Amino acid sequence: MTEKEKEQEYRASKKSRNTQEGLSPRPTHEYQLKKLTESPFSAKIQATLLKPGLHLPKFQKFDPSTTEAYTHLISYRSTISCVTDDDAIMCKAFPSSLGRLGLLWFNQLEAGSIHSFKELERAFNYRFITSNKQAKKEDALAQMRKRPGETLRKYAERYWQLFNEIPGVDQYWVARNFKNGLEIGSKILDELAIRAPHGMNELMRTVE
Repeated sequence: MTEKEKEQEYRASKKSRNTQEGLSPRPTHEYQLKKLTESPFSAKIQATLLKPGLHLPKFQKFDPSTTEAYTHLISYRSTISCVTDDDAIMCKAFPSSLGRLGLLWFNQLEAGSIHSFKELERAFNYRFITSNKQAKKEDALAQMRKRPGETLRKYAERYWQLFNEIPGVDQYWVARNFKNGLEIGSKILDELAIRAPHGMNELMRTVE
């Protein structure tokens, strides 16, 4: 078997494993180029043109790490309504208000799947409302501190509870962040510094 044949067999085997495990295959270069030429808007929306003399305003760029999806939609509606209330134009102008992550999401929408601005709003909210909530919980975990008079066990229980509400969060970071909420001089700080935990289970064993 030649090297080329081995490579083809490996790629076919990897694709088969991904399918069996329910994983999406990595997008090919051809697929990505095709998505760039497709539009998620219906033919009617695509055919709508800006009226002569109509100039779109400058929009605030959406950043899911700092802005909630709902707040961005309020800002966008408020800004676009100053120049038009045409539903199709509101759809076509919306990508101009998106940052990098928003544009990546927009580019992955199914071709021809959006028929109105309400549908676009719904899809946008569905995608980013979860990430907004998760980001807030991660921030809350990063800022959590042991309260005055609170026992180490109680602090650890609060920390553990919030950790379990954040799916997919990096356990290594969570375990290392725990010590940031402890008072200076706390006995366990030295132990955590000498033997840093690599996950939450290891951290909880150290606390106990």
